[in-house]
Order: sequence, then structure tokens, then C-alpha cells
Amino acid sequence: MKALCLLYAPPVTLPTQYMDIFYLVLGMNDGDFPNTADCCYLHTIYMNLERVSSFKYLGNVIHKGGRVSECVRDRIQVGNRAYVANHRMLKSKIIKKSAKMQVYKALIRLVVTHGSETWALTKSDANLLRIFERKILWKIYGLIQEGDIRSIRNNEELNRFINGEDIVKFIKKAQRIRWLGHVKRMELGAIPRKMMEGRL
Repeated sequence: MKALCLLYAPPVTLPTQYMDIFYLVLGMNDGDFPNTADCCYLHTIYMNLERVSSFKYLGNVIHKGGRVSECVRDRIQVGNRAYVANHRMLKSKIIKKSAKMQVYKALIRLVVTHGSETWALTKSDANLLRIFERKILWKIYGLIQEGDIRSIRNNEELNRFINGEDIVKFIKKAQRIRWLGHVKRMELGAIPRKMMEGRL
């Protein structure tokens, strides 16, 4: 199996004893190593580098198997913190629902979908994202009041409020198209553009 080795080090210059330097092998499972215990460290002239199964880089979790489930859960946690920071505004009866939706799209959804241009979502990942979004929409649009009976809005109603453009479709369309445009504007010699055009 082909694998890519990534070396991570902090972006600042620190004495060696204070630096967390480690490496990750992309595309390999523990069973691919002849002896896992012998491969936990990479021995170099200057130091021993620890092998890890995942690490966070620029706000996204990179996993050795290329899976994004851990990254999705991490971004949802960040989104929950963004929601808590703005929950008074989202629950306010003074602010219009359209304004609340703008707050959600600008301050919460963009936080959750940071770095999502390269995500290969599974069904469970997509469901987690949709569940998170519906929780926010329930807070924005509230309950249905019919006389003395209050009921929760169903998923179809919430879907109508956002015109069927849920967070998963936002990732697949807006985010990936934006990334495509970014790569197409790169110089001809840029590696991402070469990879996309099959010139490597």
C-alpha cells in the first residue's frame, strides 16, 4: 500500500525540548507495519519523533486513514461553542428570523465547515452535520403553537425554511466550487493545480 509521511512541527521557533514534533503516515493501518511497537518512533540524528494516528493542523484533524469523521465531530464541537456564544441573539424575540439566519450562516455554519472543501463525507458524517444544523434551526424558528398545544417543527418544515440547501449541500456545492476556483487561479506550476489537471 502506498503511504505518504507527514511531519508536523509548531510554526514558531522554540528550543527542541519544548517542541511537539511528530509524524503521521497517511494511508496506512496499524496492521500494515511489521511491528507496531518498533514503529512508534522515528529515530533521527537529533531526536526521536513519535508516530501519531491523527493531529490537528489549521483547525482540522488529519487522520492516518484519510477519514474525516473525527474532523467532523471536532468542527461540530467548535460550532456548538459558536452557538453558545450567540444563543441569546438567536433566541431573542426582538430580532427577525431572517437576521438570525444570517447570523447562523456567517458565525456558526462557516465555523463548522472550515476546511470542508476536501472532506469525503460518509452518510453518518452527513447525518451528524444535519442534526447539528436542525438543532440551530429549532432554536431560531421555535415551536409551533396551535391553541394550547406546542409541538416541534418536523424536518420537512425546517428544510423548507432553508429552501432545501442544508449544510451538507452547502459543503458539496459552495465550498467545493470556491476551492475549485481557488486552485484554477493558481500558477500553472502550482502542485495543487497540477494534481487537479493530472499533470504530475
